[in-house]
Amino acid sequence: MVVNRLCYLAVAASFCLSTGTGFGSEVSPASSTSEAKIPLAREILSAAHQLVELRTPYKMTYPRIAYPGGDIAAREGLCCDVIIRALRAAGIDLQELVYEDYRGNMAPYLKARMNFQQGISKSWAHRRTALLDVFLQRHATSLANRYTPETADQWQPGDIVIFKRNGWETWHIALVSDATSQANGEPMLIDAWQEPGYVSDTHSLSSYGAVGGHYRIPESLRDKLPEAHCQRAREAWMSFVEKGQDTRLAGSRSRTAAGFSPRG
Repeated sequence: MVVNRLCYLAVAASFCLSTGTGFGSEVSPASSTSEAKIPLAREILSAAHQLVELRTPYKMTYPRIAYPGGDIAAREGLCCDVIIRALRAAGIDLQELVYEDYRGNMAPYLKARMNFQQGISKSWAHRRTALLDVFLQRHATSLANRYTPETADQWQPGDIVIFKRNGWETWHIALVSDATSQANGEPMLIDAWQEPGYVSDTHSLSSYGAVGGHYRIPESLRDKLPEAHCQRAREAWMSFVEKGQDTRLAGSRSRTAAGFSPRG
């Protein structure tokens, strides 16, 4: 059983992306709290393992959702939702950060949106791999795109990997797991995809072809976020977990009633 580790911390004053827009101004700095700070990567990974346990079904849907802290139904999700939900467990709401960064820096986001028919929306800007790639290029640490013996130490649990095809098309995103492939030693991934049809930890780094981006969220990003942002993000995560557990329990009961034994 994976334990979901949450840490309600008082963190530093306003996080200003390059827009110069802050999310708060009167918060206590992290150094003033006596609580032990859980490493960001560990919180992200712990949440990702819990997503694997919940087995949230893969479903492509883009409904209108609340802002900030909004989420689609707990019974569904795309590859981006694995990243969004895991980071919320660590106090980072990509819905708010991506959209606010876009507002002050439209050009790279508009260029990356490819063939989107609609304008960039608060409801789904953070749920597009191309737009997440822009945000991560701007605010995360970029690391090696290829896994080799020389770069192996750059691949750490909790890292974010974006895959591209045709040399330019951003199409999938995943988290690096703490497991490695028995076949070649490369990192395993935690992601949502059509096969097996839900969040899993069964794919390895080479499962999806070329890596277009390999990123690590720096501790400094979270340290600059207002306490209210972090708490709101964690509350959104806890709400998802509660609903996800209810959904899975209901599904188990339905399978049992139909003559099937629930899976562990």
